[in-house]
Amino acid sequence: MPAISVTTPIPVVQVRYGPTGPVGGIGVTGTTGPTGFNGTTGGTGPTGPLGTGPSGPTGVTGAIGGPGPSGPTGYTGPSGPTGATGATSTVTGPTGPTGVTGPAGTASNTGATGPTGPLGTGPTGPVSTVTGPTGAIGLTGPTGATGAGSTGPTGATGPINNIYVISVFAPGVMANNQTLFYQKAVVSFTLPSGLTGSNFLSLAAATASTTITLKKNGSSIGTLVWSASGTVPSVTFSGTVAFAAGDTFEVYGPATADATLGDVSLTFDGSRP
Repeated sequence: MPAISVTTPIPVVQVRYGPTGPVGGIGVTGTTGPTGFNGTTGGTGPTGPLGTGPSGPTGVTGAIGGPGPSGPTGYTGPSGPTGATGATSTVTGPTGPTGVTGPAGTASNTGATGPTGPLGTGPTGPVSTVTGPTGAIGLTGPTGATGAGSTGPTGATGPINNIYVISVFAPGVMANNQTLFYQKAVVSFTLPSGLTGSNFLSLAAATASTTITLKKNGSSIGTLVWSASGTVPSVTFSGTVAFAAGDTFEVYGPATADATLGDVSLTFDGSRP
């Protein structure tokens, strides 16, 4: 078949560019594409020059280590020449201990006793002027027989100790209506008029007038009265009062005790019949 030649006309296009428009805003960042394969490692570059920085501070000294093992003993050197002999000491050394006693030797036979020599008679010595010691006292001889004399008459009876003392002590400040003393007599005794020979006092003075009452069998026989600021009472005891065995002697404080009168001492000097 013969070739057919076709001629196609080419259109002519004229492009005209206008002025550049404004730059548009940055678009949204697209997603990161996949990481590519690592390339081959390049060769090592040449070593840089050695830098010299400032020296750092000296560190703390470490603990001292334990001693190392001893080295082998060296060879003993040759002995030196002997020195000259020193001077002899003049100081005697201490005595050594006594040696052990050796065993006793075998006893030999005793020889025969020689004859007794003649008795010598020397001159008599002078008489001693020194008195010898006194000998021991001899045994006591037997008691002699009782004499025939009669017993002498009995002497007169001596005086009887007839003192009768009663002592009372009330420590501290008294209470109201306090019974200071109560005694039931076991023997008869007598208190003298005015309580002569007796002694009464207090260590702490009274604030106001204070009376202690003395009684026999519950009845008043006298009083002891302390004045304000006083330590020794005035005594009222008008007559001699006799007590028989079984009678009671009583000492009573006031109905209302004084605020300060205290440590009261009462000594009654009586007598036995």
